[in-house]
This record gives sequence, structure tokens and C-alpha cells, in this order.
Amino acid sequence: MPRRRNVHRSSPAAPDRTASRREFLRALGAASALPLVGALPLAAQPPAPPAPLPAAATPDAVEAADAADARSLAEIVQRRFGARFDEAQLYEIRKDIEGSLAAGRLLRTAALQNGDEPAVVFRALGPEA
Repeated sequence: MPRRRNVHRSSPAAPDRTASRREFLRALGAASALPLVGALPLAAQPPAPPAPLPAAATPDAVEAADAADARSLAEIVQRRFGARFDEAQLYEIRKDIEGSLAAGRLLRTAALQNGDEPAVVFRALGPEA
């Protein structure tokens, strides 16, 4: 079996240079970090200021917006499931949606603190009760 001759990489008679495993892994690590380098200037910028809050609307305008939202949601229900419901049922669904939107509006007005607990505490009773 012929012996393999060790050739120093810097010698002029060295064959084409191939990367060692260490060099390959170093290059792979550097290449994987390149996307992060491009994001550094963006991360250093301060965040954009939040959008200004809308001006307080009148209760009539809010109710009109809720009614319009309820109509839109009821139209979606009618398009998707209209064959399953008659007009009276679709009317009730729209009224339920309006009630849910009004309840959500009412809940958003309640100011809660971090330590506020729920009004109802659920306790499961065992089978002997």
C-alpha cells in the first residue's frame, strides 16, 4: 500500500486547498450569523411611538358602530350557514351578536387593578353532595 505524503499547505507544490472541518464549521457559523448582523441597526432604533388613541365617541355613535358590526357579522353567518336558518332565527342571531357587543363595550369600561379577583369563585362539589 503506498504511503500518503504529508504536504504542508503553504508550500508552493501543495495541491488545491480544501477546507478543514474546523474552517468549514467556522465559515458555517459566520454565515448563519449574517442575518442577525443586518437586524442589529433596526434593533438599536427606539420603538415607534404608539398610535394616538381615538377621540372619545358619543354613546350614540358607539351604539351605531356596534349595530353596524352586528349586521356585518350576521351577514357572514347568513352567507355561511343561511340554508340552516330561517329569517326569524337570523334576526335572533343578530340580536345576540348586538347583545354580546354591548356587553363587551360595558366590560371595557370597567377599570380593574392587577389584584382584583373574580366576582364568582367556582368550587366543584364531590359526588356525595
